[in-house]
Amino acid sequence: MKSKLLTVAALAAMLAGHAALRWHGLALPMTCDEGEYAYEARLMMQGGLAYRDAYNQKPPAVFFIYRLAYGFSLWPNAPRVAALISSWATMAFLFWTTPASWSPWARLAAPAFFAVLSPAPIGDMGFTANTEVFLCLAMAICAWGVKKSWAARAPWPCLGLAGLAAGGALMTKPTCAWSVLGFLALTCWGKALRWKAKAAVLYLAATAVAPATLAAYFWLRGGLGDFLEQAFWRNLDYVRVMANGPALALQGRWLIGTLLPQFLRGLWPIYLSALVGLYAAGPRRPEERLAAVWLGTSLLGIGAGFYFFPHYFLQAAPAMALAAAGGLQEAGASKNSLLQRTAPLLLAAALLYPVWDRRDIYFQASPQVAARRLLYPNPLYESYPIAAYIRKHSRPTDSIYVFGSEPQIYIHSQRRAATRHITSYPLTLFPRGERDYLQEMRDLERARPKFIVYSGQPSSNLIFSPWGEMFQQAMREFLSREYRLAGEVEVSPEPSAFTTLRLLSGRPDWSRENTLYLFQLRG
Repeated sequence: MKSKLLTVAALAAMLAGHAALRWHGLALPMTCDEGEYAYEARLMMQGGLAYRDAYNQKPPAVFFIYRLAYGFSLWPNAPRVAALISSWATMAFLFWTTPASWSPWARLAAPAFFAVLSPAPIGDMGFTANTEVFLCLAMAICAWGVKKSWAARAPWPCLGLAGLAAGGALMTKPTCAWSVLGFLALTCWGKALRWKAKAAVLYLAATAVAPATLAAYFWLRGGLGDFLEQAFWRNLDYVRVMANGPALALQGRWLIGTLLPQFLRGLWPIYLSALVGLYAAGPRRPEERLAAVWLGTSLLGIGAGFYFFPHYFLQAAPAMALAAAGGLQEAGASKNSLLQRTAPLLLAAALLYPVWDRRDIYFQASPQVAARRLLYPNPLYESYPIAAYIRKHSRPTDSIYVFGSEPQIYIHSQRRAATRHITSYPLTLFPRGERDYLQEMRDLERARPKFIVYSGQPSSNLIFSPWGEMFQQAMREFLSREYRLAGEVEVSPEPSAFTTLRLLSGRPDWSRENTLYLFQLRG
């Protein structure tokens, strides 16, 4: 009884520690991805339909999660509280996935390692309510269900739950398909052929529930075609664009030269423990085998799109944590008495070292400074003065338009988008032809939004096609003809410049990067 109370107390302390590491993120402004999800969620709350009424290439589960979060609070960052709760639940399922035969320290290590890995302040990985943080929970439930099915006398409820979670994961982030297939193989591991067939059919049937339910929902609402075309087929175009030579080389240099050193900094003790756990994987160590399959397939999913945003790597955190816990169990169970005695100290060091290494971001830096260190030159605070000006000089019924990928401006300004495209990258990165951007320009001319925000950020425009260049030029001509320059916000590395909107007139300098221009309709 005493040991159970100590275990519960330790888990509670880990949950509190994880919340402390995520606390700084609650004050940071909404990112562009979060702006997309928030816009779709608000649209659905007003009776609209994602995809049909607002273009988006992300699967729909995150829209419903955001909608649920906004049902409790309309604070723009409310979904980050949902992300925290999701991470807590992931920690619980990781603990339940560890074998009861492991030492208490090793069992506690799985949620503890995830508590430190997942909020790591590397770009936008550690504080946003992105799809990956909810994907972690779905895959942790799937892993727990698969593991429970191995020893259960009646494994079918466990396999059904695993399949339901796998289907939910696919509707959260399709790159988890590799892990879903990996878990399918694990459900059948070491069983008779007849049992394997039954297990596979049940798992796959349960996996189909979430996709089928959402497909039925969009079909009944008249948006099934938009859902399939945007969330699935156009994602293949995204992969095709990013897989070309120059883009792939650029991403490779970014991964090796910038991102990997950030992931190694402070976190290497956890990776070292994971290597020990993976080395121990074998026929008589099914949990380590599960961790190995989960981690390998997660890494395949991360690389599937050939684009390496930091938050993409979050989906590997639960598997890495489980493998690292196996490594700690291996150290504690070794014949080396020193390793046995120091296992709890090794766990504490592996947890505290990365927190201490980045203590400035976690506990010391102001939100303005943290935003710059994590995401410069991506605009975060720059959205606030532009949105405040729009809100003050327009009516709630007026529409606005953002050329670029900064949809959070719609949320902060509390104004609707003038067209279906809340970000312009589908028209600049991979349009299917000239007619795509021409139709967008016709829609803009009919809508005549009160304000247009033009982003000079290369990472916001994402122009990788000749039609994207034509769209950009057509937009500039439209602005020069129908709009006047009202002001600009420079994306500066200095925190003091974050909230400055310079009111201007005349013509913009289109060659300037790291600048957001605000245009107002003439007359």
